[in-house]
Amino acid sequence: MIPASDILMNGQTGALNYTISVKKRPALQLFMTLWCLAACVSGASAMPVSVGKGTDILPLAPYIQLLEDKNSAYTINDMLDGSVTRQFQPVDEKMPNYGFMDSSFWIRFSIIPDYNTADESFEYYIELPHPLYDIVEVYLFDSQGGFNLMRSGDTLPFNTRRIKYHNYLFPVKLKHGVNNTVFMHITTTGSFQLPLNLVRSDYLLEREQLFLISGGMLYGILIIILLASILFFFIEMDRLYLYYAAFVLSIVLWLLTLDGFAFQYLWPGSPWWANRSVPFLINGVIISTLLFCRNFFVVKETSPRVDKLVLGLVAVSLFLALVLFFIPYTMSVQIITFYSIITSSVLILTGLYYVLKKQRLARYFTGALFLFLLGTILVALNRYGLVQKNFLSENAQKIGALIQVIVLYLALGERISIINREKADARNDAATVMKKYTIIAEESDDIIFTLDSSWNFISSNKAIKKHLKISERELPRVNLLDLIYEENPENREETLQFVKKKLEDFRGDTRPVSFKAVFKSSFMGEPVTMNVNLEHISIEGKHEILGRATSVMEDTLLRYFVEEKQKYVIENYLLTADETTQRMTRNLERYITSREANMIRMALREIMINAIEHGNLGITFDEKSGAINTGAYFSLIEARRQIPEYRDRRVSVKCVITSRGVEYTVRDDGQGFDYHALLDKVKGMGDKKNLYHGRGILMSMNIFDTVEYSDRGRRVKLVKYFSRGVKQADEQAESEHVLL
Repeated sequence: MIPASDILMNGQTGALNYTISVKKRPALQLFMTLWCLAACVSGASAMPVSVGKGTDILPLAPYIQLLEDKNSAYTINDMLDGSVTRQFQPVDEKMPNYGFMDSSFWIRFSIIPDYNTADESFEYYIELPHPLYDIVEVYLFDSQGGFNLMRSGDTLPFNTRRIKYHNYLFPVKLKHGVNNTVFMHITTTGSFQLPLNLVRSDYLLEREQLFLISGGMLYGILIIILLASILFFFIEMDRLYLYYAAFVLSIVLWLLTLDGFAFQYLWPGSPWWANRSVPFLINGVIISTLLFCRNFFVVKETSPRVDKLVLGLVAVSLFLALVLFFIPYTMSVQIITFYSIITSSVLILTGLYYVLKKQRLARYFTGALFLFLLGTILVALNRYGLVQKNFLSENAQKIGALIQVIVLYLALGERISIINREKADARNDAATVMKKYTIIAEESDDIIFTLDSSWNFISSNKAIKKHLKISERELPRVNLLDLIYEENPENREETLQFVKKKLEDFRGDTRPVSFKAVFKSSFMGEPVTMNVNLEHISIEGKHEILGRATSVMEDTLLRYFVEEKQKYVIENYLLTADETTQRMTRNLERYITSREANMIRMALREIMINAIEHGNLGITFDEKSGAINTGAYFSLIEARRQIPEYRDRRVSVKCVITSRGVEYTVRDDGQGFDYHALLDKVKGMGDKKNLYHGRGILMSMNIFDTVEYSDRGRRVKLVKYFSRGVKQADEQAESEHVLL
């Protein structure tokens, strides 16, 4: 046993939750009794707390005296010194609130039991329902010489508390004739409030049951909504649910911390985090609310300026999330409080902005946020004693948070319902449009089709039967390249090479491609010339090629054509040569038939290809034959084009068309060749089949009336005379127009 006199000599004796009793010697009892009575009347005029049998709970604010100890310089020995006790001042407020402070305070009050029966005693608790103080020390003296020291606070592990309770509770046993004097030493770096009560044990138990029921309902609803949001995120895969779940989680953790439950159940062994978690969790509420607001209103698309502001605030919040751990707690709370005022104002204004824009769901968001802020303000007013203390003013913040979460959950559900309705309407509209387009596509005179990556037909409209005489049953066995037509069988492979080149270039590019092609038709073997357009599409994640083949339209201005002169200088690209020949022969049908014009085009193309291959690029007949046989023909062309000796060479072609005939002059920049020997060789071979070397020259000699080489074979002039005049052409054109 340690006598009370030892306290005066040794200062703070005892450990955590340590109880010390003294021997009840008469002299010592008399000393403690006189000291307690003196304490009741010394200093300022604070009245002692009179506790009767019917007292369930008694606010202690009117009975306490307060002394600020800024540097924590005083000990309990100093409190027992008369010179120090005279510095205590009474507290006049019903709910003392001194704002944010980094200091310590001594509190003193006396308790006098008002019981009639000597053997009556009751268990009471000194309750401090503000679980965020760093250190709370209670020194309890009674007039019989008893002494009790109890310590608690959020800088001490939770399991060191004598009463394992989310708020601070310190037991006091009141007996008839035994007066008690209490000194409390509170150290804080945050808000200093004194909602100090004296509560009877059985009443505390009843109240706690009601509190746990109401708190269980509050947190139960919030956790159910949290789990439902996470579940809906995985169902809908909408990130808005994830942001909302983060918002609800931050609200739950913040409220648990304010109630002391987080320290009791979540991190009881981490007093450092318990002490620093409040500003961090408030910052988490801010971040999650900003992100939820941004996605709820689709701010990025609907208001880019507001989006930049919101993202800027999120960036500031992330910065604060790091800074808050390295600055004093008092400063961190003040900063986060000021910052929360700014973000709340921005969120309210954002909600009002969308309300003015007639966005229906903005009223949910703005109203919910306003109710939460109203509840926070009401709690603050209650803490400062500006509004009457009751259930609503005590729990307005929790009620506001719950209403906010529920309203936003309803708004989120309404938003998803609106989106689903819009999607359903869009699907219905798309189905209607698709039906219309299906009808249009089926009835179109153009061939609309799809191909796979190997150019096999997947589907087509009915026009393919009309133009190419291919039935729906035959379609899956048809390849696009199988339909390419070539008048001269000897040229078919080269024509296919041109088409394959276009298709391969298209395969490696995402851009659409267009070209003109002549297709076979099973109807009387007549070819069909069509413009082909291809583009890449994705249908249900599967890559396909959408094509459209359009009949070549009659040139309505062709009947007014008289003559023309053209000149082109092209690089060593075979596809460019092919396109150039189409451009330079399209007006020939003014004076000759389309079949004759097509033959001239093919012969001119052969001559231009010879100028590129053998003239500019120096490819021999044997090299070309080997490359074609191995499928490396275009690779050979590309390789030769990169050689500096050949890279800058060009092919020029001139064209003159009159009513009498057409003349083409083709010239290359190569070394030339012995055209006399080649011409004699070609003339000697006549029309033999499978002639490969000299095929272009032979074709030209059969189609054109004049084929003249000059400049060592680098220039060739091709002339074709028209056998009919303008009058016959006009008559044919008129008859074709009548037939059409």
